Amino acid sequence: MQKQIKRYTIYACLIISFATYSFSLKSANDLVKEYQESMAIVSDYMVRTAHASEPQEASHEVLKASGVEWSFEESESVIIKAKPDSIEGKIRAIFGEDSDDAILIAKCESSLDPSRIGDKHLTYMHEGKQYGDSISLFQIRTFPNRPDREQLKDVDFNIKYAKKMFDSQGWYPWTCAKTVGLIK
Repeated sequence: MQKQIKRYTIYACLIISFATYSFSLKSANDLVKEYQESMAIVSDYMVRTAHASEPQEASHEVLKASGVEWSFEESESVIIKAKPDSIEGKIRAIFGEDSDDAILIAKCESSLDPSRIGDKHLTYMHEGKQYGDSISLFQIRTFPNRPDREQLKDVDFNIKYAKKMFDSQGWYPWTCAKTVGLIK
């Protein structure tokens, strides 16, 4: 009975993590596609685990096939981590204990799309350079006293600069911080 409860806890965690990811601000078609893919992984996980003589081995197969990084601890809990070279992995490496909030902000601001350029209606020219728009993952607004647009387009630089801003100002520079409830 105890193992069955642990299995259902794993299922619930998987469903919640996939559902949470689906709430990022992507287009409706992307959300539907991601939801279907997520549910297919969860369904495959549940079916294989239920029918397997060794549930952990079946679970390993499903998680490996889905491309997520994972591990099982002695308690049979599944730990799923962002791959280190993924955008989420890079954010986690820079933001540390604040990484969950940072990922939430980046998802809200850009849907984790490093090519996203926002606030184009605020663009202006100053001394021959373009400023005012917001660039990449954390939608960092360009100003004369900040790094230029090309620097901010670099994923690693964007994350590091966002961390620098966060360390000095908290989440206040990001409009999404209010949207997701990190500030009032």
